[in-house]
Amino acid sequence: MYIDADYYLNEYEGTPMEDEKELNRCIKRASDVIDVETNFSIGQDKLVDVQKNLLKKATAIMTEHFVMNGGYIATKQQGTMQSVNVGSFSYSMNAEASTQIPNGVMQNLAYAGLLYRGIGAYHGH
Repeated sequence: MYIDADYYLNEYEGTPMEDEKELNRCIKRASDVIDVETNFSIGQDKLVDVQKNLLKKATAIMTEHFVMNGGYIATKQQGTMQSVNVGSFSYSMNAEASTQIPNGVMQNLAYAGLLYRGIGAYHGH
């Protein structure tokens, strides 16, 4: 995991989640999403501080996305209710938006140089 609950709640000041176990699950799954988007290429021991901070922020943004959409499982469920009308009250949810990766995640990863898919220079002997 690229962050812990303390970082998410106190440093990033993310939206709280009462269920601590579900919050940790969201953090783990957010880290998994980051790994997929970066092609599993992150070597934390090789990152400079700026990159580490951007990586943490991207993970916190993804975690908050899961939290705000009812937890990790809720963002992955298909066929969820998209709108409710009761009298004059109306609520609509963009179900597709809850399954997408927020722009802030990708922007922070890009600024950190973690989305590079090109060929690196070989400095062998």
